[in-house]
Amino acid sequence: MIKQSYNIEGMSCAACSSAVEKVTGKLDGVKSSSVNLTTKQLSIEYDEKKCSQEKICTAVEKAGFGISLKDESQKNSSKENLSVKKNLEDSNAFFWASIPRGSPKLSARDGIFISLKA
Repeated sequence: MIKQSYNIEGMSCAACSSAVEKVTGKLDGVKSSSVNLTTKQLSIEYDEKKCSQEKICTAVEKAGFGISLKDESQKNSSKENLSVKKNLEDSNAFFWASIPRGSPKLSARDGIFISLKA
């Protein structure tokens, strides 16, 4: 028996998670299948002689949802997080460099009014 966790994409309600549990639970060799809607994860225990990752993925995709093995998506998301962090640092530095130093303080008393029109 193998226990695995998968990330499920496209679930937005309890009916979605029930559909994923139903299609995976019907597969031959599956001992248990449970879906957590909050974390969007499928936990499944199955006999590797009767069932496979391909069969699980095909069943979930036919039900209209995206699926990826939890470990693989974590590796991809950590690479994406590093890229996003670097881009954020670059844009943050650009923002602070673009602000003029020592700009005068303006107020309504100086005759400057800001109009907010919708």
